[in-house]
Amino acid sequence: MGGQPTCCVAEDTVQLENIPAPGTNEVLSSRAKQDVGQDGRWFAGEWRTNQGLTYSITEVGGVLRYVEDHLPKQRLTGDFKPQGEWWEATITNQIDGEKFGQLRIKREGDRIHSSFKPQAAAEFCAKGLVAEGFEA
Repeated sequence: MGGQPTCCVAEDTVQLENIPAPGTNEVLSSRAKQDVGQDGRWFAGEWRTNQGLTYSITEVGGVLRYVEDHLPKQRLTGDFKPQGEWWEATITNQIDGEKFGQLRIKREGDRIHSSFKPQAAAEFCAKGLVAEGFEA
């Protein structure tokens, strides 16, 4: 998500299958066998999108938190809540307190499909991004 929202995959961009896979490990490869569940713990971890952006999702005390760092200018955060098949969060830049937009995520196999919109009245990006877990 950085300075300019990169919520959508352009038709001519590199797809996730073409990104070199990070090292395999049993924890990440076992994700496909786990259910998301109502608490969303499946999402917890480090993620890299098909556009090269990285972010983390943590679960602490029942709260599922998104963090994407672009320091020193941006630290994007938000707390997810389940909304049907998606988990949605209002994303805020913690450096200046400005609302950045809304993000929603859902599980697709062992990956995360995300969709962003810069304003509440806007539509979520139809295509979105796909992220794969990796070891930070």
